[in-house]
Amino acid sequence: MTGQPLQIVLVTKAWTTAEVYSRALTSAGHTVSTATSTAEALAVLRRDGCDVLVTDARVERDDDGVQLAKEVLNKSKGVQVIVLAERPNVQDAVMLTKLGAYDYQATPVSPDKLRTMVGSIADIFSTHQEETGIDDFLRAFMVSSVPAVQEMVVQCRTAATRPDTTALIVGEPGAGKGIVSRMIHSLSAQSKGPFVRLNLVDSDPSDIEQKLFGTDTGDDGLLAAASGGTLLLREFSDIQFDLQERMRELLETRSYYPVQGFTRRHFNGRLLATSSLSVGELVSDAMVDAKLAYRLATVTIHVPPLRERNDDLLRIADAMLAEIAMDAGRPQLVVTEEARQLLKDHPWLGNLREMRNVLTRLVLLSPSDEVDADTLARALGFPSAEARRLHKSGLRNRVRTTTRRPRNSSVPVPRLSGLLATALDEPARAERERIENALEATEGHRERAAAVLGMSRTTLWTRMRMLGIDYERFRRSKAV
Repeated sequence: MTGQPLQIVLVTKAWTTAEVYSRALTSAGHTVSTATSTAEALAVLRRDGCDVLVTDARVERDDDGVQLAKEVLNKSKGVQVIVLAERPNVQDAVMLTKLGAYDYQATPVSPDKLRTMVGSIADIFSTHQEETGIDDFLRAFMVSSVPAVQEMVVQCRTAATRPDTTALIVGEPGAGKGIVSRMIHSLSAQSKGPFVRLNLVDSDPSDIEQKLFGTDTGDDGLLAAASGGTLLLREFSDIQFDLQERMRELLETRSYYPVQGFTRRHFNGRLLATSSLSVGELVSDAMVDAKLAYRLATVTIHVPPLRERNDDLLRIADAMLAEIAMDAGRPQLVVTEEARQLLKDHPWLGNLREMRNVLTRLVLLSPSDEVDADTLARALGFPSAEARRLHKSGLRNRVRTTTRRPRNSSVPVPRLSGLLATALDEPARAERERIENALEATEGHRERAAAVLGMSRTTLWTRMRMLGIDYERFRRSKAV
């Protein structure tokens, strides 16, 4: 197979045909879902999406397969459709061709012929991906035998095939949330349109509203800039409270008013957001209004951390290293087997971000084009490979300390007893006192406290948890 693996939905009432076709297509590396009715096919398409729909013209009655193909062509841009007709109808063939069907074939169609047709579509998809910037690293990141990654890819395709679908992309810092958002854009019908990003953590809160919605006096804003494409909001947990009602209205009506403007504008793009917290945590921690959070998370995509992708790790590292080495003018750089084992054994708690930093240091500082284990160990911050191995002792299986609650947990925020509080070092005690003073001064309003402290709400919440600050105490005092 020369093209990429495709996700195919096969619709036929004939079990034998379904089995023979499925075997032929899966042998070429494609994934096949079968349906025995158009209703079942639509349910599969709504749940998983697909690249190619292959359907009988008549599945259960009359021309229900033709109507299915027509509906998919009208609503799901980017899906290639093949219709197989036992009794070909010229009018149906002309109508479907005008709508953009890939082929309309009289049966019988041999398994080899169908495999060839789908292979041609795979070549088209590969060319499209090359044109839209999907490179070897992105393919290495998305192709996996790990079930959680496969589920992530299915959800990406689902989001990409529905132009109005919003999605929340959840994962640890550095896990690849930005990569997933770019993949959704690249696989969608909006791939030729702009891909616009706004980092809510780094942006001045007082400027965000104008940046997003623009004004009536010449500043169009990012929503207008993303027209026909995708707008990505990074770290959605930092969205201001006073903007949340406007964002919910935007998602519900697909329209908005500019700042101090009176002319409603239509939003003709896709909205994606990333977060290190799940939608449940965003709501339970009172960071995002529930109606907005669940409206945004029409599709929720979980990005697994690197430590859960052990079988993929070397392939991802190879692709990333090749990209970095090429940019640095050292395409001949190779890594020894011993060094590759060190790569695989490292826990990568910083995920892809840590890996890119380490490999960049490796490329820039390696004295030889053959990277040995000692050179890699130094890039990881150790004097030698032996020192790294000694340090590793039990590290890979270490339980990662985290300030986040387990998903769906009712465990309260950790609180420090007076004895433990006194054990904090001087800077930590000073920071704890500073945060508590800010919370008291703002009557427990985290957004205002964060502004007073000069940090984002996410950072404030993280520091509160790490320092064991009892937020409920400030909420109670406010209520009193």
